[in-house]
Amino acid sequence: MRDVDWNLLNSFLAVANMGSLSKAAAQLGSTQPTIGRHIEQLETHLNIRLFDRTQKGYKITELGMQLAEQAKSMKQFADNISLIAAGKSQQVAGTVRITASEMVAVNHLPQAIRHIRNLHPEINFEIVANNRTDNLLEREADIAIRMYQPNQDDLICRKVNDLAMGIYVSQNYPRFDELMALTPTDITKFLSHDFIGYDRDTMIIDGFKQLGIKSNGKDIGKHHFNIRSDSQEVNWHSLKAGLGIGFQVVSLCQTHADLHPVFTNYDLGTMPIWVTAHREVKTSRRIRLVYDQLCDYFSKI
Repeated sequence: MRDVDWNLLNSFLAVANMGSLSKAAAQLGSTQPTIGRHIEQLETHLNIRLFDRTQKGYKITELGMQLAEQAKSMKQFADNISLIAAGKSQQVAGTVRITASEMVAVNHLPQAIRHIRNLHPEINFEIVANNRTDNLLEREADIAIRMYQPNQDDLICRKVNDLAMGIYVSQNYPRFDELMALTPTDITKFLSHDFIGYDRDTMIIDGFKQLGIKSNGKDIGKHHFNIRSDSQEVNWHSLKAGLGIGFQVVSLCQTHADLHPVFTNYDLGTMPIWVTAHREVKTSRRIRLVYDQLCDYFSKI
């Protein structure tokens, strides 16, 4: 039997992990027909059936599962080789791929990158704005900026800041004057106002419980929020538009004159900022330079 083409195995692994051709193609930056051909070629080459085709997608067979375990080991070796090679690169010119949450990518990364490019215009950047955990070990990104400590092995993580959180409202809010006239003891009247919160994320609801704030003797629930979205960017713009009271980073709100703090007697705690990179990539001069610059920038916001 001839050696198996790694591209076929890579497509096979993606389908095994994602469960469909379309999702695998999106993950690999390929097309659905190409991934489909790779699966057929691999099955023909090995003379085995790797997937059962069902209406719900591709269901991996028992033989396919055995092959997937071996292919994962091969991919790990390939990823390690890429990481070691990248780590030995001492050239500054090139591209750095950064992943960050929507809010950080929109409100902070452009300023940080502008400063870096003023010093090193030969460095290009790719920005991935999402709130999921990108796998640095598989080079989905070179550097990650997160509001929590990553728990993957072989990562360099530096906590660079703790951002104070606060309760804010916009002057555009229809009941702005009424709200600003309340005292810290007017909690019932405070809860009668419109609020902006998350849809599925329970962080704000959990915060109300920790503060002991209830509505008519009952815990604050999801439906107490008039505007709900798990998108940080949507909630931020909803706050600025005056749709209700929001929970945001104090330093960011302080840069907008139309936003005002309310009920400052409540301590909402802080949100940490972690800058993370793979330890092998950290030895790359280009990525080490960007990593250090990002740590410096986010330590001062």
